[in-house]
Amino acid sequence: MPVVLLPLNVLAGLGAGSAVLAPILIIRAFPPPVRFSGFSFSYNISYALFGETTPPLVSWIAHLNLISPAHYLAFAAIVGMITVLLAPTVPASE
Repeated sequence: MPVVLLPLNVLAGLGAGSAVLAPILIIRAFPPPVRFSGFSFSYNISYALFGETTPPLVSWIAHLNLISPAHYLAFAAIVGMITVLLAPTVPASE
């Protein structure tokens, strides 16, 4: 279906563009002396918590309703956007 090619490319471009926001947030969230350890700690804690619990949770809620995994993903995206907006920033060092 060539008709959906352009909307899917736009959606893919938006997804790829949002992947750029994580490094920018990391640079602004931690001061230079603790930037790598701060990112490493926060990334590994979140990966341990959500990487372990998400697959069983999503498969369980898929039995309740087939569109529930999409609701979970939308909820996670909204929480991520709120987190980015409320995250403290450190002024860039010169």
